[in-house]
This record gives sequence, C-alpha cells and structure tokens, in this order.
Amino acid sequence: MDGHTLAPTRDASVVADIGGDTGALVLYTPLEWCGAEIDIEPLGHPERRSHVAVRERQLPTGSVFAAFYPSLPAGHYTLALPPPDGPRPVTIEGGTVTEVAWSAVVV
Repeated sequence: MDGHTLAPTRDASVVADIGGDTGALVLYTPLEWCGAEIDIEPLGHPERRSHVAVRERQLPTGSVFAAFYPSLPAGHYTLALPPPDGPRPVTIEGGTVTEVAWSAVVV
C-alpha cells in the first residue's frame, strides 16, 4: 500500500464501466487511509493485481473516504488492506456496484 496526496473528488465525478460480467467496487475507508493505494487481485491470479487510491469523495451530504475500482470482471478477489485489517475477500458481481465498508466506517 503506497500513499499519495490527491485532491478530493466531487459527486458525479467518477464513471463505472459495468454490465454483463463486469462490475465495480466502492471500498469505504477511514480518513487515515486517504491517499493510500489499495491493491486488489482476482483470487488465484496475482499477475492481474491492480490498485487505486483512497480519496476524499465530497457528496451533498458530506465527505466519505473511498477507493473506487470502476471495472472488474465478476469473480472473487482479495483486497490488500493495511494492517491490522490485512487481506480480505470480496466478491464482484457483473452489472452491479459492490459497496464495502471496512474497519469502523459507517456507510
């Protein structure tokens, strides 16, 4: 997990490329993870590992901190979360956006 400083994004500023056997993932995180790059890899396929950064997402109701994976083939994945959370499984379904909250995050 690498860290970066990124400007916040506003609502409606990301696009999910989903449909058929392709889904997306929103991983809600604590504020402390802002700027961290969180790896995700399909189960059994480490060569297809990718990552995105956690960013502040400014919504009309307030800010949340999240990583957004806009296009993932349906299947089982492992998220490489920072300690003490460690690697965690997540399942992506085609045609949907999966939302996951980790640690003490309330969505």
